[in-house]
Amino acid sequence: MSDDVLVLILALMPVKDAVATSSLATRWRYVWQNLRQLNFYGPEHFCNGVRVASLDEEEREKYINQVNSAIRSYKHPKVKDLRIRYGLNRNHKKVIDNWLEFAVVKKVEFLELDLLSISDNYDFPRRFTSKKLILKNVNLTKEIFHELIK
Repeated sequence: MSDDVLVLILALMPVKDAVATSSLATRWRYVWQNLRQLNFYGPEHFCNGVRVASLDEEEREKYINQVNSAIRSYKHPKVKDLRIRYGLNRNHKKVIDNWLEFAVVKKVEFLELDLLSISDNYDFPRRFTSKKLILKNVNLTKEIFHELIK
C-alpha cells in the first residue's frame, strides 16, 4: 500500500490515534506526519445542553501533552487545517501561544481555536494572524480585531 493511501486512512482518525499508528511497525512510523489536517478535539462536555469545558485538571494536562507531543514530532512543512478544541483559558497562555507559533511556522491556512471557556478567556496575541480564523471564547482587543479584518 502506498503512503498516499495510508495517509487517506489516517485522515479518517482522530490525530491521537493516527499518531499512535507510528508504533505499529517501522513502515508506519512517520506516515501520520503527512497529514495536512490536524484536528485536536477534546471530549465534549455538556451542562444543561450547553457545551462547556471539563474541569478535570488531569484530563486537561493529558490533552495538552498529547497536542505538544504531536506538534513537536510533526515534520511536514505545511498544515492546511489546525483545529484545537478544548477547555483552556488565560492560565494556559504559554501553551496556546506555542500552538499558535506552530501554526505560523507551518503556514496554517485555516485555524480554529475553540477554548470552550465561559470565563477567564485567553487573550489573543497581536502577533498571530491567519488566512482563515475561527476564534471561540477568546478575547480580542479592538486593535487586534481591526488588524485582523484589514
